[in-house]
Amino acid sequence: MRAPNLFTFIGSIFSAIVYWWKFERFIATERTRRIRNAICVTCPFYKWGQCQKCTCVVSLKIQLSAEECPLEKWGPEE
Repeated sequence: MRAPNLFTFIGSIFSAIVYWWKFERFIATERTRRIRNAICVTCPFYKWGQCQKCTCVVSLKIQLSAEECPLEKWGPEE
């Protein structure tokens, strides 16, 4: 298996920071977190706290305001 490209990895992190910056708030509201969690735990791709589609840890991803579901079930917090 080939190691990930360091420049691609750094670029992804930088892109995420710029995207989050645009939303002025990193942490989603309590209401948004509850809605996202309810959607995720009923999804067929949810297994043991992880999304099998994007491999994220759901309990962490739902807390970030700029994140979105890879299946477009929920999007960034407005």
